[in-house]
Amino acid sequence: MRSITMKQMSCLTIAMLMVVFCLSAPAAAKGPARAVTNPEGERIVQPPTRKATIVKKTLQSVTTSSGTVYALFDETIIIGINGKQLTIREMPVPCRAEVMVVRQKRARQALRIKITSVSDKATTHWTSKDPG
Repeated sequence: MRSITMKQMSCLTIAMLMVVFCLSAPAAAKGPARAVTNPEGERIVQPPTRKATIVKKTLQSVTTSSGTVYALFDETIIIGINGKQLTIREMPVPCRAEVMVVRQKRARQALRIKITSVSDKATTHWTSKDPG
């Protein structure tokens, strides 16, 4: 049986460190996961929140000024500037908002929309010809 030289040992160590670094780099690039503690004391990961200007709304989605579309579903919560819950029909647009987002099969879904400011020209009317 052949013994490993010091040079070979150094190469193996460096290779192992590179593998560990490469495997951990994508997780570090995403940034730290935001975790919260629920009332039962369990830590849960909170979905990311995006700041956006919402310029269009339908019953199924909202669209931002950059063209990003966030799908809405029955459980989507919309919080008005006064802190009260709104329906999509009551939501004024355009408005600035913090949108809590999850991705489902390439689609962005809004879990929660918190309105932070409302334009002077905002309306609660539908902003597309087909609200559905």
